[in-house]
Amino acid sequence: MTFGVLLLIFLLGMGLRLHQLDADSLWLDEVHTAITSRLDFVSMLNFLVEEDVHPPLHYLLTHWLIAFLGTSDFLIRLPSALFGSASVVLAYKLGELLWTRKEGLVGAFILAVNTYLVHYSQEARHYALMVFFVLFSLIFLILAVRHGRIGSWLGFAMCTSLAIYTHYFSFLVLPSQVAFAMWMIWKKRPPTVAEEQSPPPHPRRQTLALLASLLLVAASYLPWLPAMRAQLLKPDIGLQGFGSVPESAAHLSLGFFRDLLADYTGWDGVPLLLLLALFMIGLSRCRREHLLLFGLWIVTPFVFLAVVQAKHFFDVRYTIFILPLCLLLVGRGTSASAAWLGRPLGHRTGQRHTSSVLLSSFAILLGLLNVAPLRDYYTHQKEDWRGTARYLAANLVPGDGIIGDSTLYGTGSDADRVTKSLPYYLDAYGVTGNPVFRVRQGLWKQLTEWDHWNGRLWAVLWHPQRDLDEASTAQAVEFPGVSVVRLREPSGDALLDTERLLRLLLGLIPEGSARFDVHLTLANIYIRTGRLEHAKSELQLASELMPDHPTASASLEKELARCGRLSQALDGMRYPLWRNFGNEVALLGYAFAPDTAQPGDTLELTAWWYPMQEMERDYTAFVHVLDLDGSVRAQQDKLLRRGRRTTSHWKPEEVVTVKYEMLLPADAPPGLYTINVGVYYWETAERLSARDESGQRLSGDMVRLHQIEVKHQND
Repeated sequence: MTFGVLLLIFLLGMGLRLHQLDADSLWLDEVHTAITSRLDFVSMLNFLVEEDVHPPLHYLLTHWLIAFLGTSDFLIRLPSALFGSASVVLAYKLGELLWTRKEGLVGAFILAVNTYLVHYSQEARHYALMVFFVLFSLIFLILAVRHGRIGSWLGFAMCTSLAIYTHYFSFLVLPSQVAFAMWMIWKKRPPTVAEEQSPPPHPRRQTLALLASLLLVAASYLPWLPAMRAQLLKPDIGLQGFGSVPESAAHLSLGFFRDLLADYTGWDGVPLLLLLALFMIGLSRCRREHLLLFGLWIVTPFVFLAVVQAKHFFDVRYTIFILPLCLLLVGRGTSASAAWLGRPLGHRTGQRHTSSVLLSSFAILLGLLNVAPLRDYYTHQKEDWRGTARYLAANLVPGDGIIGDSTLYGTGSDADRVTKSLPYYLDAYGVTGNPVFRVRQGLWKQLTEWDHWNGRLWAVLWHPQRDLDEASTAQAVEFPGVSVVRLREPSGDALLDTERLLRLLLGLIPEGSARFDVHLTLANIYIRTGRLEHAKSELQLASELMPDHPTASASLEKELARCGRLSQALDGMRYPLWRNFGNEVALLGYAFAPDTAQPGDTLELTAWWYPMQEMERDYTAFVHVLDLDGSVRAQQDKLLRRGRRTTSHWKPEEVVTVKYEMLLPADAPPGLYTINVGVYYWETAERLSARDESGQRLSGDMVRLHQIEVKHQND
């Protein structure tokens, strides 16, 4: 009977976890799992150390699964669904060990239909796997303490090691496990009948076995310890040890715990109060060793959060291992309530039957209360990156660029929701030649350096909060949580269309971080193209929206300083100018004398050069004096220097003045002459691409600076 009921509960739990397993697109963290797991073994471990903050076990399991069965959203999530389903059986076994089969069955049923656990059993992340190994570890510990078998101690050590190889928060269950084991080993009580027939191992022997198990756990983790240290000391984690909790960490207030319970159960109001009442009844029916276990199990993670200082934000899902024990306590409270109510309702001979009926009724009621949260969970759709990528794959042409918003300062890697999730699905549809750029400083440089760009841009927005009106110059295609925006009639001018699209984004995205980045990006474009008045206006708007985050502040200060230096340099120039050479160096302006000349005169040009970034090569600039036929009548090629420092030693954004002198030949014919300038690498004579302020490439990669008139003395 028990086996049949448990089998039905297990099948129910598995069905809920496999139902619509691949209905939604992978979200950002799941995409990260998929990308990481597809790497080869060594590259994956190196990537985890350098770019991740999690242990490797879940990635390894996913890696081996997709290596044998292939990559799909269903398979990426399958390990979580399977381990989440198996945890239902482990919950039964744990409830049976702590109390009786009734508590095990009720607890397993509540766990099987719990929306929160179903959710994280359908997510390609570590949490279902962590719950499985933590439960298995506790089961082995209880068996080891009771019977002292070596196999149980080894099972405890192995499952504990696997748990902490899955998620670092698994370390937080060890204090409660050790305290519970020591209490059970050394407590004084009369022996039971079974213990009189088969005495338990001596406490000292059990203590040594516990210590040996913990040493095995420590030894198994030694190979990963350097990687763990490197991960947790990264600047974005900022684990600094004990101290005050920073603003970005969890605030352990009553509101926080209310939200925690609402997340864990999916309930609110009267159902939540009912659940809390059953939990408290279950807690009151526990023995002292159980109270010690549950108390430390639940409290330790929050004590840790209260005393350890770190920058990384906290999420409720990191403590998901608390939930199964809480649900088992609810099962214990349900069983105790049914037994208590069964006494007056049933006759002496039918009391057990009455209690069983009541227990079944209570369990069914708890299951029915989960119907609405489960329905809401299954009908809610995540961001549809799969549908967005399918639409783009059908409409993109070679050379189209994609820009994405969603830079959220201070919230980890949320800025990658567009720039990581979308390319993952575009790649699945065979689209590899259309990169996705993030709206941030340097966007214009990235676009102009992309050789295949045809000037046409698409914007992909994560959770836009406004809609385009019918008269808008752009059109949008909506997907759940995502919008694709493009201009109705592109002008063909790459710079103009980029500005138009960025300005449209300001009308679609909400106030805050993303708008700040759009303004900063526009300012960066205007500075790079020499339109400083426009840049100043955008910087003012950005400063009014600046997020309270050091990265945002540093970005704004950088653009303000760049704009100030350029303004100061341009103020004293006779001919202000902005011409870009290969996104390496720009010509800010020039001075030229004389405006009329005679054959044999010396022409003087002063050029103000502006390094846009650190340069690896030493470049040479040429100045050509061309007659009406385009023939070079005079020229000077000069290695760009500031003192003895060539361009490979220039500092970004310093202003360098270089003077040139060209001697007109004595036989120079009269007429209008043109002064052209270009930049090339002296070893190969390869010219840097010359672009005007709109980003258009100039003919011959030369900039036409000035015209002079050459007259003969008798003219």
